[in-house]
Amino acid sequence: MGNIQNKDVLKKSPLGCILAHWKDIVGSGSTESKRTLIKYCNQWWPLYKLKDGAKWSLYGSIDYNTILQLMLFLRREGKWDEVVYADMFFTLQNHPEWQRDCGILPLQIPMEHILKRENNKEFKANLKQCCSARSIGQEPLREAAGSGGGTIVTKIPFSTTDLGAWERVAKDYRNDPVRVAKHFQFIVKHYNLDWNDVQLLLECMTEKEKQLVLKTAGDLAENHYKTTGGNVKEYFPLQDPKWNANRSADMERLQAYQGWISKGMERAIPKTINWSALFATRQGPSESPSEFLDRLRDVMRHNTPLDPWSEVGIQQLVSLFLEQSTGDIKRKLQKLHPPESRNLEVLLDEAWRVFRNREEDYKRGQIKVVVFVREDEQRKSRSGPPRLGRDQCAICKRFGHWKNECPEKWKGKMGRNNQKRRIVAHMKED
Repeated sequence: MGNIQNKDVLKKSPLGCILAHWKDIVGSGSTESKRTLIKYCNQWWPLYKLKDGAKWSLYGSIDYNTILQLMLFLRREGKWDEVVYADMFFTLQNHPEWQRDCGILPLQIPMEHILKRENNKEFKANLKQCCSARSIGQEPLREAAGSGGGTIVTKIPFSTTDLGAWERVAKDYRNDPVRVAKHFQFIVKHYNLDWNDVQLLLECMTEKEKQLVLKTAGDLAENHYKTTGGNVKEYFPLQDPKWNANRSADMERLQAYQGWISKGMERAIPKTINWSALFATRQGPSESPSEFLDRLRDVMRHNTPLDPWSEVGIQQLVSLFLEQSTGDIKRKLQKLHPPESRNLEVLLDEAWRVFRNREEDYKRGQIKVVVFVREDEQRKSRSGPPRLGRDQCAICKRFGHWKNECPEKWKGKMGRNNQKRRIVAHMKED
């Protein structure tokens, strides 16, 4: 699970198939990277403890339940950056023609799993919580076949399940605005919200939070268009602009509006700056390097103005990861030289190598201890009683005299003589 490059990924695997259809899945101008997907799929996700007996495999999976359990885990843990990448496997799962092109054999679903899906309420509840049917297919604005043979965008309303899931996330907005903003970005990307959809999601927040988000987003948009010379009302309207999603100009304005709301949501609640919390975060003895890095990112998001994914944030994380890892990992990382020592991906791979070797060394050490103890016991059993010291008594084992001078010896002799006299006297009386 080390540093696997694109060329090292099996072509006939789900991961390899996603990489082969990368442009079809992520489109152009996206921020997702192949390197990050490979890292999540082959290094992080196999370590996660998924429910329902699911286990993530190296090079990914097209098994529906495995992808579902991974998605549920990521949402429970708030790992929204990883959710986008996990959803790529749902996309692949919905394109059997891609699977055939890549030479992936579809998994045969056992009958017990089919029955479970039909009858198990918990499974259906999990399905709604994870994807609510539209996360893996339908969207509020969805492309459909037009009368002239082209494609048009049609409107599909939100379900109550979708709104309920968002409302649960939005309740935590004041405590973690960045996490809620990440969730909003995920919804925007996969549901392609129109202006009214955005207002509907904002209504799930308190009135004060909603006004804060709108004001912050509006101020950001106004400052931007003052500089660029655009009309802020065209890109950030306060009333329904009746944008037509089938017109490229309107779609461009809608996407800009979605972006401003996302930025406003992320910045509306001012952070309490606490740099000491970041420098006090140290790796635990049994904490994996990935878990430690995730914890550093969370503390940075909550307590500093830095974005963990920005260039400045990444360089700060490099320094923290170098200095605040556990002793054996820290010593190994400090031996690296630039540019490796300033590359967070390289540091993480090297830390994982030390972490895995630590477990193997511990197991080997335990075996050596057991062997040494057994050999010591065998040596003792063969050697007989221990040798006496130079001036140690063989009877009482005390030092300072030999056995001929031992008082215990004379006490024993006197006792035996007295017993003999009593026996002789008794015989004479008889």
